[in-house]
Amino acid sequence: MSIVFKPKIAFSFGSGRVEAVRPKAPKVLKHWSNLELGKLADLRALGLSYSDCSNLLKRSKSACQSAVDDRSLYIRIMKKREKMIDEIVNPKEQDNG
Repeated sequence: MSIVFKPKIAFSFGSGRVEAVRPKAPKVLKHWSNLELGKLADLRALGLSYSDCSNLLKRSKSACQSAVDDRSLYIRIMKKREKMIDEIVNPKEQDNG
């Protein structure tokens, strides 16, 4: 019986290899327009998930989450949701003239 540790996994993880660094193409940033932010707020007020919003707006899920968080759209979404609920609960009478 030996006290020396003998690993059972071979050390071939590639950590000893040196490869040339491949340059990465810069990512194109697509800024949010006010129209897109309004659509995002409307969709979130309707109760759509970030995944659904990202599919409809052709953005990534994390981009939608970041847009709402960075621009503090939570209050805007909450007000739109309250307005929609109020319109359903207290409908305005329309002229059927």
